[in-house]
This record gives sequence, C-alpha cells and structure tokens, in this order.
Amino acid sequence: MSHNGKNLSMPRGKWPQWWAALALGWAGLALAQAQPASVPSRPEQVAVSSASEISAPELAAFRRDTLRRLYIDEQIRRGLTTMRRSPHAEALTDPEFEDLVRAFKVVEDPWVSGKERVRELRRLADGRGAERWVHRELLLLWASEALYQSMGDDVALETQRWRAVAQQDPRARGLAVTADLVDAHLAWRSQDPMRMSMFLDRALQNAREPELSLHRWRMLMLQAGRAELQGHSEALFKHRWAMMHLSEAWCLPRYRHQALVQMASLMYDHHDSEQGKELMRSAQRVADATMNPLLWGITLSYQGGFEPSGSELTAQHLQRAVALLRLVDARSELSDTLASLADVYLRAKDWRMVLKLTTEAERVARETGNVDAMTLAQFNMSMALIATRQVEKGRLVAEGALERYARDGALQMQADGWLELAQALEAAGDAHQAVRAYLAHFDTLAKATTQRKARSLTELQLAFQQELQAKQLHSLKQANVLADRQLERGKLLQRSYWGIAVASVAFIVMVALGLQRMRRLRDLLEQTNVQLRQLGERDPLTGLHNRRAFYEALAGLGMEEAMRGTVMLMDVDGFKQINDQHGHGAGDLVLKAVSDRLRKALRDDDLVVRWGGEEFLVWTPQLRHLSVQELGRRIIEAVIAEPVLVPGKRLPISVSMGAAQFPLPATSLQLGVDQTLRVVDAALYQAKKRGRSRLCEITRVEAESDQALMADVEDLAQALAAHRVQCEEWVHPDPSALVPEAGAMAGGAT
Repeated sequence: MSHNGKNLSMPRGKWPQWWAALALGWAGLALAQAQPASVPSRPEQVAVSSASEISAPELAAFRRDTLRRLYIDEQIRRGLTTMRRSPHAEALTDPEFEDLVRAFKVVEDPWVSGKERVRELRRLADGRGAERWVHRELLLLWASEALYQSMGDDVALETQRWRAVAQQDPRARGLAVTADLVDAHLAWRSQDPMRMSMFLDRALQNAREPELSLHRWRMLMLQAGRAELQGHSEALFKHRWAMMHLSEAWCLPRYRHQALVQMASLMYDHHDSEQGKELMRSAQRVADATMNPLLWGITLSYQGGFEPSGSELTAQHLQRAVALLRLVDARSELSDTLASLADVYLRAKDWRMVLKLTTEAERVARETGNVDAMTLAQFNMSMALIATRQVEKGRLVAEGALERYARDGALQMQADGWLELAQALEAAGDAHQAVRAYLAHFDTLAKATTQRKARSLTELQLAFQQELQAKQLHSLKQANVLADRQLERGKLLQRSYWGIAVASVAFIVMVALGLQRMRRLRDLLEQTNVQLRQLGERDPLTGLHNRRAFYEALAGLGMEEAMRGTVMLMDVDGFKQINDQHGHGAGDLVLKAVSDRLRKALRDDDLVVRWGGEEFLVWTPQLRHLSVQELGRRIIEAVIAEPVLVPGKRLPISVSMGAAQFPLPATSLQLGVDQTLRVVDAALYQAKKRGRSRLCEITRVEAESDQALMADVEDLAQALAAHRVQCEEWVHPDPSALVPEAGAMAGGAT
C-alpha cells in the first residue's frame, strides 16, 4: 500500500496496529467530509466516532508501538548528536546523552500524561550535578512542562533556589541564566513586558550555552514574544525565522513543528498567504511523519484559524482538531480550539452549541491558566446568553471579558468587543445598555488609535536612532582606517629619513604629496558628510524633508519654545484601503503623487515634510495674500485635481487636514513645537471624523494657560461644544468626498 509516494506496507502480523494508526489519522477527516455542507458535525461526535471502532488492546498496542516503530528515536538522537557537536558544547558522557534522549522522548510522546511527564523530567534532572550543562537543559525542559501544566508557583520557588545554588557554587553559575529564562517566561505569561525584558536581557548577557541547545531556543522564543508584546514586527520576524532555522538544524519534531506553525501564523497575519500555506504544509509533513495526534491537532487548529471565518472548511478543521486534542488530553490547545470552534457556531447562530462549547472551553482554560482562551470563551458565551434573552447575565459576562482585554493592553480587541456587544444589546432591545456600549466602543477606539500612534512613533524613533548610530559607527570606522593609513605612512617616511640621508629631497617631495592628498581626502570627506547630512534630512520615497529637517529648521530659527507661522497637518484619505486593495506599490505611487502636487501648490520658502506613513506637514512662516482657508483649499484642490495612475487603474485621491496659525489668535500663549503639533493633530482628527476632503482650522481659543489649552485639545469635541475652541471648516464641494451623516461642526463655522 502506498500513499503520497511513500511505501507504507507493514510486516505480517502488524496489521491491527497499522489499521489503528490509519483510523486515528484519518477517521476525523472522513467523518467531517460526510456531514451535510450546511450543518457542521459536532466535535464530540467526531471524537467518539474516531475512536469507537478501535478496540482497547489495539489502541494500547498502537500507543506502545508508535515511538518505537517510527523514526522518533532516530530523529531525537540525530538532533542531540548535532547539538553535542555544536561549538561551545560541553563534552557529554554517554549516560548524560541517554538521559537527554529519554527526556526528549518523553516530551515528544503524546500518550504520556502531563503529570507523568513533569515527574519523569524532574527525576532525570535531579540525577545530574548542578555544574553540568545537561542538568540545566533538563531543568529547563522540566520548567517548560511544569508551566504548561499550570504549576507556575512551584516553578517560581524553584528559580529562587537555583539562584541561591548559583551564588554558593561558582561552577553552577549557569543556573542563574536558566532561572532568568524561566522567570522571563513567567513574566511573559502574565503580560509583564518590563519584568520580562529585565530577566531576558540579563540571560542574554550572561549566556554561555551552545548554539544548538534548548536554552538558545528558549531565548529566541522569548525574544519573539517580547517583540510581539511591544509591537516590533521586524524583530518578531527576525526571531521567528531564527527559531525556524535552529529547529531545522536541531531535527527535533515537536520544536520544528512549533516553529513552522508560528511562522505560518505570522505570515498569514501579514497577508502573505502563499508563504503561510507552504509553511503549514511543512508542519503537516512533520506531524504526518511522526504520526503524533497532538501535532495533528495543533496543525488542524491553526488551519481552521487561517480559513475564512464561518466557512465549512473552518468547522471541519476545528472539529478534527478537537477530536485529536481530546484523544491525547492536550488541554491547553483544546481550550483555544474549543473557543475558536464556538466562534464558528456563533456566526451560524447555533446558540445551544455555543453555550456548550464555551462552557467547556472556559473550564479547561481556567484549569490550564490559558487566559486568552478563557476570555474569548466568556465573550462568545455572553453573545449566546444575550441572544437567548438572558440579557443582563450576558452583559455582565461580556463586560468582565472586555475588562480583561483592557488589563492586558489589547485596546483594539476591547473596542471590537464593545461594538459587538452594543450590536447584540441593540438586537435584544436593551437600548440604554446598547448606547452605553457604543460610547465605550468609541472611547476605547480613540485610546487604541492613540496607542498605535505612540507605538509607531516609538518604532520610528528607534529606527532613526539605529540608523544614526550605524552612520556614526561607519564614519568612525572610516576615520580610523584613514588615521591608520596616515600613521603607517608617517612611520615609513620616518624610516626613510633616518635610513637614507641622500633621499632628503625625495622625502620632502613625498611629504608634500602626502599633505596634498590629505587635503584632497579632507575635502572629499567634507563633501561626503554634506551628502550624508542631506540624505539624513530627506525622505527616500518622496524626496520631501523629514522630521529631522523640520526640527532642525525650527531650531535654527529659535522656534523650539515659541512657534510662529501657519502649520498644516494632512492625511491621505482611505490610504489603508488603497494598500489593502491595490498593494503597497500603488500606495507608494499615491504618496509620490501627493508630494509632487504639494510642491507645485506651495512656495519655495514653505517647508513641506513627510511626517510619517500617509501624513504630511506644511509650515508656512508668513501668509502674504492668502488666508489659511484659501491656502488649505488650494492644497486640497491640487491633490484632488486628477486621479493617480497605477497599473491598469486610475485611483481618485484626496486629503483632509487640520491647521492653525501661531501664536493662536486672541491669545498670548507661546507654544512649543510639540504643543503646536498636538493642536493641529487634534484639528486633523476632527476633520477625519467629519468625512473626506476637509480642512479644519482652529481660529480661536479661550484657554489662558498651556495646560488648559492642552486639556481642550485632548477632548476637542467637548471644547467645541462648550465654545472654548472655535474651528472653521472648509469642505470640498465634490459630493463624493462627503460622509452622508456629516453635519455642521459643533462650535465652528462653515
């Protein structure tokens, strides 16, 4: 018998075990495909059916025979042999090597219960001396499995003991690194990025582990987790790729599978579905080669999450995943998968199944400490309760889940949850609570937007600092090379002077030539510095000035603390949709077109800056014959004048802007640069709220102090309603640029 080109024939007398293996691997798929297309099969039916035709002796024989009969043992030995030969690895004795083999076989065996796995790993770790590297590897394996089994308190106590041992015995100093890694993992689970960074940075600084080791793997995993918490996508990609390449060299199936599915998930999140599918196929091959139901279940669970939400294929993948994860009692993965499957039934409005699945998912998540799965399960449960007329109970459950999102800093998920809750309450007829939920949604959405802006600003500042440091380092290296060359030349000249008296004339000529070359090199260096400075002050895509040039221009005029002139901050309308629908190449063409039109619409002494992303800033030192409204109208009309040509399409574009003259009219407040930017950013936000192709100019404020003005800017809508701030608005007459429900702006004039 062959399958996918591989010979899977079995020796005589082994057919029952082989049949059991096939039943476990494919019964779930056959049953899921046999269900009607409109009604997904129940997960508990899949679980029962997939195991009901297998007798207990056959199942037991399959469990005993799987790891021995397949290539798990060979893979583990090959991976550990590679690790044994890696640079900086300690010389392992044969008994130590066998202990590592046994430990990883326990980890790879899905039929060993969690408690048995923790006990066996601890027994193996305690059998080795604290000064041995293999002892630290086994302790790290034990701690990982103990955390997986919700034994965080026991693990925290152990890390304290390891540090005490490391302080008392200099030979066991590596235990402190192991303790730091485990404590960083604990902080990661509790969503504490500062504490996590403290332990992780210390571990990275003191680590002396081999390149191919569990310690190095755990460091990469935690670095990726920290990057994910902090929103640093570039660092997240870097560490996930490193995990994948390390696992490929390491050859251990479970870690290889984990790296592949996590990288596939990251590719799907960044809209690279083809690469994500290829990685998932690789993960599927790892699971198929090991015939590990746990890896099958995890693979199907991820595949279900990648399919379009609510599709029949999503339900089939998740149902098969639930069946396999129940089979091996993988409760942490089971809670995630149950919560995701409940979401599918929620979209199908099968409230009874939603309540059943979310109840089980919440229970399993609570037992395993899986907070994310518990939160999702509770929120889906609340939607089902509201739909079945248990409105008050459902609302309270939903608000508890949303509060947990807020504590974890997931403001966007909280905002989406408030919106979904408001729609459910509105459908249930509870208008008062629905309005309250809508208000909470808008408030949380504003906070999430502010959080994203702050995070983007932090990333830009970090990238700028890294680029500046790299340039400075490169300049220093060039200067050192030049200095070394000149020093060597001086030594040669000195030896020639003392050694060959008759060559004094030639020596003088050589010195003169050397000085002339030094002058040429100095001139060349000055020209290079000028070019580097120009590159550092220009945006590479649009050729406009960047933030650095803007701040340096103001500093040269002494305006850091007292801004003067007209400042306009504008944003390309619908830019995210352009990127999503037409690609980033089209987005770049749009940004270039807007930049060219801004240059043509403004004077040479006006400063045009690409502020970041799709935002542009214009600073006009003095308006001569135009008002702010007239200048803003000229800019908007110049941008909107004609569509942007992209391959095969003509894209209409427009911008909205916020503007103000400084010092602000009717006030003597002297505002610094950052305060000025907050004022025009609030005006831009107000314009974006009202629609497209709009200019919102702050023309008057009543605040008598910087603090009062900043408070009004933070809540501009309320300040407008209270007439403490006055805005004048101009809207492009094109009807397609207006939002249907937009009316006159409160507190302003149109």
